Amino acid sequence: MIILIVLTLVFALISVLGAYLTTAAVAAGELRRANTHRRTQVPDEPGPPGRPHPRSEDYRPE
Repeated sequence: MIILIVLTLVFALISVLGAYLTTAAVAAGELRRANTHRRTQVPDEPGPPGRPHPRSEDYRPE
């Protein structure tokens, strides 16, 4: 009977640990993907200012 209890506790511990490691791996992958995406979108040095949209209040044709 004690062996059954010990085995149940061991399997429960393994499944909780597996769920934790899976969650940590998914979170690390999402963070890595977000950082990679951000790095490709943000330039190191700012470029020239963009032209305003033609419908904006700041638009004045030359």
